[in-house]
Amino acid sequence: MNGLREYLQELEDLGHLVRIRRPVETRHEMAAVQWQVEKKLFQAVLFEQIVGHPGVTAAGNLFLMPLRTGVLPTVPLQPELASLYAGLRKPGIVYPVWATNPMFLGLYRELEATVTEALAHPIEPVAAGGRWEHSFVDREVDVPRLVPAPWYFREDAGHYLTTAVTIARDDATGYLNAGIYRIQLLDERRLAIMVNARRDLLSILYGASRQRRRLEVAIAVGLAPSLLAAATMSVPFGQSEFAVAGALQGAPYELAPGLTVDLPVPADAEFLIEGTIDPDERVREGPFTEYDLIASQATEGFCVNVTAVRRREAPVFHSLVCTSLEMVSLILPLNMTELAKIRRFVSLISPNVKDLFVLPGVPGTGLVVAVDKRSESEPLDLIRGLFAFSARLKRIVVVDTDVDIYDPQDVQWAVDTRVVATRDVAVLEATGELTDAARVGDFSVKTGIDATRKKGHGHRLTRSDTRWMEEVDVNAYLDAPVTA
Repeated sequence: MNGLREYLQELEDLGHLVRIRRPVETRHEMAAVQWQVEKKLFQAVLFEQIVGHPGVTAAGNLFLMPLRTGVLPTVPLQPELASLYAGLRKPGIVYPVWATNPMFLGLYRELEATVTEALAHPIEPVAAGGRWEHSFVDREVDVPRLVPAPWYFREDAGHYLTTAVTIARDDATGYLNAGIYRIQLLDERRLAIMVNARRDLLSILYGASRQRRRLEVAIAVGLAPSLLAAATMSVPFGQSEFAVAGALQGAPYELAPGLTVDLPVPADAEFLIEGTIDPDERVREGPFTEYDLIASQATEGFCVNVTAVRRREAPVFHSLVCTSLEMVSLILPLNMTELAKIRRFVSLISPNVKDLFVLPGVPGTGLVVAVDKRSESEPLDLIRGLFAFSARLKRIVVVDTDVDIYDPQDVQWAVDTRVVATRDVAVLEATGELTDAARVGDFSVKTGIDATRKKGHGHRLTRSDTRWMEEVDVNAYLDAPVTA
């Protein structure tokens, strides 16, 4: 199994890693340098000296490209691909350039197929020995001293873990869950973890609350790319992310015993934090700057009471700035998983849906649906059903099959020519993410657009056919033939 160190070595061998030898502070400075390295150099970064953390290094910008997520075969970046992706300078809002670029579209399709295959054919994990040379328990526990968690933005409430995978077991089923949540360091022995609606950990916590027991958890930082990808994927409840990670890397994921918790933990982790959560206790968490570049509101998070911290020799911390292209790349498997689940869902409510794709904007919040509708109510039925199914979705556009859903301009053409706003735009309140800056109370306000042709107006809403024009050989009319 290739862990974080092997992945870093591969990046450096390919010339994709910059080393920062000057000491940096975890409070704002490290994040600012990491941000600039991404924007100016489009490279991964390794901080060799962190103030207050001797012998510890930190790495960031590891997954700037979908090719670098560890989900697809690791290959050198094609210069034209890297140049195109590096041109996406606006943080948080990323135009899906792969939709109109053949290389990106091929990559997108390969990624979707890889994720779908891993969900369908998981490989169960195996027991292995851990690699932690240092363990701190009881009075030795001091999380801020032992773990170099950055304070990313000045608007944030404090130091955060952004790539930590939290492991917990559902007692009723024995299901072992691994997911990524934002985690704030509160003091030496307490962490605050924010868990969005419809997350498996929330269901497990509710189960522990009904049984009136504390929930044991392990929080791992510095992991193999395969587990990070699996932990973002929102796999179906009951299917372990460790088994999906095994399928992604083509070999069983290795687990080791916990020290103070009765849980298997990732054997390749650089840092391990163990503890318990009282599911009925809440602590203030946030604000924190999310992927949309907005410092989302404070939440009532769950409190992790830390019982142990374990570290490898000269551990490597993984830092991720949540508004970066690395974040966008890392959550692509989540989008693929959501698309796979949505495809299954829409097949149950309508046999007429032909294809799905993402809309430009904040990743994972927009969806375009191509449908060969059989009734005027079908687009709105799809919109309502999808919003009830997915808390993450905020915008849905339903189009006819003559619209190229992989071309955002073509989708916009359908909106501009086939939509009467007072009739075809639905504004609904439904369950949303706690990080949604546009929430109203407990709900997100969501927009659905029926951009299909309407009955009785086909003559006005059907575009002229240009296919015959494409067959004309323009060189037959020119003195100097066109070569490209």
